[in-house]
Amino acid sequence: MIDRITELLENSSCSGWKLTIKETDGAQGYFILNRLEMMRGQKITEITLTVYKDFEEDATKYRGSMSIQLFPTMTDEEMTVKINRAVAGASAVKNRWYPLPSTSTAGTLHTGPVSRFGEHNVLDWISVLAEDVVRHKRERVDFNATEIFLSRNTYWFKNSEGITYSWDEYSGMVELVTTVRGAEGAVELFDIFRFSDYSPSWLDKKIETQINSALDRAESKPLPVLTDTPVLLGRAAVPEFFDYFRYQLTAKAVFQGVSSFKKGEIIRKNKDEMITISIVPYLERSPDNVVIDADGIVPREVIIVENNTVRDILSDIQFGTYLEQEITGISSNITVQPGNMITSDYEQTPYLEAVEFSDFTVDKITGDFGGEIRLAYYYDGKTRVPVTGGSVTGKIEDILDTFRMSEKIVTDGKYCGPEFLYLTGVNITGIGKDNHAR
Repeated sequence: MIDRITELLENSSCSGWKLTIKETDGAQGYFILNRLEMMRGQKITEITLTVYKDFEEDATKYRGSMSIQLFPTMTDEEMTVKINRAVAGASAVKNRWYPLPSTSTAGTLHTGPVSRFGEHNVLDWISVLAEDVVRHKRERVDFNATEIFLSRNTYWFKNSEGITYSWDEYSGMVELVTTVRGAEGAVELFDIFRFSDYSPSWLDKKIETQINSALDRAESKPLPVLTDTPVLLGRAAVPEFFDYFRYQLTAKAVFQGVSSFKKGEIIRKNKDEMITISIVPYLERSPDNVVIDADGIVPREVIIVENNTVRDILSDIQFGTYLEQEITGISSNITVQPGNMITSDYEQTPYLEAVEFSDFTVDKITGDFGGEIRLAYYYDGKTRVPVTGGSVTGKIEDILDTFRMSEKIVTDGKYCGPEFLYLTGVNITGIGKDNHAR
């Protein structure tokens, strides 16, 4: 297939191209109340081709591009027609010229440790993962719906500048709906666990956390109206918070004028607890590990913020060229150095610990963040009780100098860093009576 497409491209009028072929050998298991409803396998071939067309206007060089999907069942004639249309479309895209990665600039391919999922076929692993989930069943707790996905993905990448790469990786996901029968009816919590390697201890911890959260939610009260109360932000909201800095410090964001930061700038005044953020291509179990980026560059670790100062930016081949920056490649795993906050630092006064949101989001351009609370814990200075409802909102710019980070770190998904953040000056919207406000 690669040779067929390459030959067609050589006979086209394009100025360059990149080709990615992904073959997926996958399995999916669907369970209702611990009972297998359906198991199915999948074999998929995805072919993504990007063609480039160079042209000049008023002595300025441009490079347009267009991406298309090809299919294994297409004839050479059908692919030729689609390729020619894409080349014509690329001619209408006026991007400043930039080079494509070559064998001398792309870097040396390297992969992480071999995944344990390679020990068995993917269908067998669905049963193993299902057993890992089911054994957590307990009184009052049902797994109302469970979906388990696992894929072995084989990639081939080739471009017009002579780069040829191939590699395998695994991607897994467990979607779990946990239902708890409480005194006032049933409550549910939904979560998705994504991973690239098998770790029963990690999965056990994720499931137990969800069960305990669902049990607490079943006993929770409406979030009261709170005034000037600090927020402990935990779990999935923390990597989302730090992903704002990753996006802001990409060459694309800087070039397009939407970044609030610049290289060498001190972005945080708090010298007692400095922030250091790195973007790395590999983290243990991360579903977002990358061998190469979308252009074929082998990404390296990039320290984007070091001791409160912007040190570097993530530069892809296009926008890094425009900014005359070193091309680092693009990856998305985030590591953050720990802070110095421990439990005794915040237990002296009331706080709200928000751990489960319906959807915690951060606007990557403005830094506005917020989410509707599914489960939190309110501590009034004496007792800690589960609460639900209401929301937390704020803006990163407003709390950049004051937010605190835990000394304890966690590794989960694409994130390794402080377990929680301590935020002051954020907005809490309660739905209950003002019986706990201070």
